[in-house]
Amino acid sequence: MGISDGTTTYGRGLKPTGVDDQFVLRIYTSLMATQSAADERVAKQLAKHQAELGYASYEIVKSKAKWFPLTCIDYTVQFRRA
Repeated sequence: MGISDGTTTYGRGLKPTGVDDQFVLRIYTSLMATQSAADERVAKQLAKHQAELGYASYEIVKSKAKWFPLTCIDYTVQFRRA
């Protein structure tokens, strides 16, 4: 995954939303990237963060595509400890 499939995170990582254990992860995409490529990229990134932060599971509660000035998808994720 990554640049070859038209997706990348550019090192932004998880950004807190202000809600306990909830974060936004932004995936930048090229115009040729598919939604499934972005979804696969976010799943890979979230699994990594889940393990690093000690969460038991996560759920994507919202996703929102942005088309200007950069093409990206913001995924709002709720992590759970148990």
